[in-house]
Amino acid sequence: MTDNTYNGWTNYETWRVKLEMIDNFASVEHLAPDFDRDDLKEYCTDLLDEEFRTLEHVPVQRFGRDYAYAFLDAVNWAEIERALVRDYEEDQQYQQDEPEPGKEYKLTGGTGEACIANGSTWKESEKC
Repeated sequence: MTDNTYNGWTNYETWRVKLEMIDNFASVEHLAPDFDRDDLKEYCTDLLDEEFRTLEHVPVQRFGRDYAYAFLDAVNWAEIERALVRDYEEDQQYQQDEPEPGKEYKLTGGTGEACIANGSTWKESEKC
C-alpha cells in the first residue's frame, strides 16, 4: 500500500493550501471560530479569482486557472477546518491564561517540567 500523505497532511494539495494560502497569505480570522470548510474553499477560490483577473491579458491564463481550480478541488477542506479550529481553541486558551495576583509560578525548570520557560501555561506553572 502506498502512503500518499504529505508532511502529515492528507495530500500535497491540502498541505500547500494550508501553508501558503491560509498560513502565509490570506487571513481567515473572519471565519473564526468555526472555519467552515465550505467557507474556506469559497474564500480561497475567491482569492484565486482575484489573482486571475489581474492576468486576463495573459494568453495561457485560462490553462493555468483550470489547473489551479483542480488543485483546490483535491484539497481536504475538512482537515484544514479541524486544524484551524484546534489552533484557534489553543490560541484562545493561551490568551485567557494570565497570572493571578498573589499566586506564585515556576518561571524556569528542567526539561519536561511545567514552567513558563518551557512553554507551559500560567495555570500549569502554578506552584503548589
